[in-house]
Amino acid sequence: MLINVNKLQEIMRQDEHLYPECSYPIEYQHFYKDAKECLDHEALLEHYLHDSLTEKLDSLKDSWHESQNDKHILKLESDTEGLNENELIALSIRYIDKCNYERAILILSKMTPSMSISNYIGLCHEKMDNVKIALSHYKMAFNAMNDHAEMNISIISNYLSALHILNETDQEPLYNEYIDKFNISLASSFRYDTFTAENRNSVYKYYPFNKFTLDSLINNYFYLASSEQLNDPIELPYSHLKNKRSDILLRPDFRLTSFSNNKNSMLMWSHYAENHTGLMIEYCFEGELPEGVGIANVNYSHTAKRYKEKEEYLFDQYMLTKNEDWSYEKEVRLFGYKKEKIYYEQLHYPNRSSEKAGVYIKSIFLGYRFPPSMIKLIINIMNEINDARKNNALKINLYQAKLSETNFFELVYEAIDSKKLFT
Repeated sequence: MLINVNKLQEIMRQDEHLYPECSYPIEYQHFYKDAKECLDHEALLEHYLHDSLTEKLDSLKDSWHESQNDKHILKLESDTEGLNENELIALSIRYIDKCNYERAILILSKMTPSMSISNYIGLCHEKMDNVKIALSHYKMAFNAMNDHAEMNISIISNYLSALHILNETDQEPLYNEYIDKFNISLASSFRYDTFTAENRNSVYKYYPFNKFTLDSLINNYFYLASSEQLNDPIELPYSHLKNKRSDILLRPDFRLTSFSNNKNSMLMWSHYAENHTGLMIEYCFEGELPEGVGIANVNYSHTAKRYKEKEEYLFDQYMLTKNEDWSYEKEVRLFGYKKEKIYYEQLHYPNRSSEKAGVYIKSIFLGYRFPPSMIKLIINIMNEINDARKNNALKINLYQAKLSETNFFELVYEAIDSKKLFT
């Protein structure tokens, strides 16, 4: 690891042609990723050199960003008169990154006031400890956001945090409502365009065969569980995550339901489908989600790494991180703020519902030990769903898990001909 960090340091000392202005942050550069991967290795996480090497790597990253920032500033300053509004804002952000807040304010103040410009000016004043002045600009940005019926996490967060710092939360009669707005916006920021499943837009959910599963299947909804209902005792560890801003804004009122990118797991059939007597459903997500609902892949982390990062990436730690023991699940989470159920329907453009997720069932898989007497019930439900779909819509495929004839230790899925079962 020390070799990797020193190599990175040496690369950054090379001539200009080996240290070009990059269009991607250092986090995407292969030499940094190699060093970070070594540092995150389980064998090093509790090593006595780990923290010092982490500090060194972080310092190198900061130096890289500072160097790149200086280059961007020089490039933009070479022709300030010819810069358009977006370029002027970009230059101001570069000054903010260099803690040159006065210069950033000077540029921003000459521009036509807008939601983002007011927010950046407020940020500069807050960084200079002029929180009262910052609040007035955050308020302008916040009002402009509301006037345009938009939801911006940064603006809501800055405004509410400034109120809290000045102990003026009681001066805002809608403070709690805005707290809800922040959390709704936070969930909504995890949309389909950031969600990548291994099988395009298909994910799989393992179910026990019971009345609750049948009800959700017939009535087209996902039930979202609270932290107390989850099988991992450290799931959604809200009370153990501390961060100045998260204590003010993030609320523990999120619930979730789990899917998987793993469509053939003996363990998951055993754990979540009642020892293979249940079923697994393939859902296809089409990109539309209600307000306050998000979807993302779960990250898996070593316990020591999770503890070291407990004050960073608060929402990811709260909602989207699990111990690496669970990595076989390849979990995908659908979550909502203050929601118990999320209803779904297949999209039919241009008619769309803002209250329902754009989802449809693609396939149903019955467990290896699924009760034979119940197969016709599943087929009847499947036929009703198919009949309710629009013309030319995809029909649901039905399969049953079987032990492979070529390898007794594997499961395979065999198509069920529903017509033959009724003859």
